[in-house]
Amino acid sequence: MIRRFVLSVVLSLLCTAAALAQQTIPTPAEFLGYPIGERFTPHHRILAYFDELAKRSSLITMRTIGTTYEDRPLVLATLTSAKNHGSLDAIRANVATLARGEGDAAALTKATPAIVWLAFGVHGNESSSGEASMMVAHALLTNPDLTRLLDDLVVIIDP
Repeated sequence: MIRRFVLSVVLSLLCTAAALAQQTIPTPAEFLGYPIGERFTPHHRILAYFDELAKRSSLITMRTIGTTYEDRPLVLATLTSAKNHGSLDAIRANVATLARGEGDAAALTKATPAIVWLAFGVHGNESSSGEASMMVAHALLTNPDLTRLLDDLVVIIDP
């Protein structure tokens, strides 16, 4: 009986440690191997960082929306609470209803989180905007004061 209890505790601790390790969000510098701003970060490395965030956190999802003229993927990262992630279709429908001027605007506004679109640059050779996108995403996922905001926001990042 004691052996079964000890085994249960050890397995529980291992599962908890594995879950915590999975949730560790690397900083951009940890992921890239150099401090932000030290050198140019190419597009594919920025996208790789966002993919890593999506693997490590349930608060972010990635979606490809097209390709650039140079055939690079265009992606959107959606950061929001787990509750909002589960309701994105309803949130989209509410916003569309509000945009058409239909429905009970007061009720829809109260029930719908604000949507924040952050587009981080349009010129591929401007490094600061893409690097800023990584820092903002990291802060939203790791700073408890900012993460709390994700209950009331859907943040869409175009890195």
